[in-house]
Amino acid sequence: ALGRRFAQAAAPMNDGFSGIYGLSPADGEYGALFEPFLAGASGRHLILCHPGTADDTVTHADVRGGEYAFFKSPAFQAALTRHDLSVKRLTETLP
Repeated sequence: ALGRRFAQAAAPMNDGFSGIYGLSPADGEYGALFEPFLAGASGRHLILCHPGTADDTVTHADVRGGEYAFFKSPAFQAALTRHDLSVKRLTETLP
């Protein structure tokens, strides 16, 4: 329903979505989790993420710290390169 409303309004939106996981240390290293989020991504794919620092006061701060560390690391760019992807603003992907 929301997608139709965006289409009717000719509003830009993502054309794919991934990034859901349990926000638990038991899920493993974020870098290993991230790789499947990229599989099949193209165009205006949106990946849910919520990086933070390990000293955040939320209950899943250690997981957010792992996301932040991954995005700051060379492994993030290497993963994007393996999938021929890059990070862009939505407006940069429009015709």
